[in-house]
Amino acid sequence: MQILFLDDERTLDQVTWIQYPPGVVTLTTVRDYYEFRVFVKQLLSLKNILFSFDHDLQCFEDGKEYTGLDCAKFLVEHIIDNLHYLDPNDLNYIVHSKNPCGKLNIESYINTFINMYTNENISR
Repeated sequence: MQILFLDDERTLDQVTWIQYPPGVVTLTTVRDYYEFRVFVKQLLSLKNILFSFDHDLQCFEDGKEYTGLDCAKFLVEHIIDNLHYLDPNDLNYIVHSKNPCGKLNIESYINTFINMYTNENISR
């Protein structure tokens, strides 16, 4: 299993409030929205990847703050644009953010996408 760990300052071993699955073979840490986008654009499959989201990334450009929610939105849009090889049924994620509102926003956004996909079966 591979973990994509999105956090601007923590490392995986500092996130003691989450129990990650055993058997992590590869850990990739990205620190901001831009590094996250690069990783996602290179995906050929969602199988065996666990996305771990922080919310507050301290990532600013041109007066806009990019958060973990922006990363979640980018991921969902990328999956929709590439349904021919990215299966939403393979999407696994966890939100390790300590920001309760940010955590809920990320979870709600991704869960809404997953529910929409499974209930309406977006055509490939």
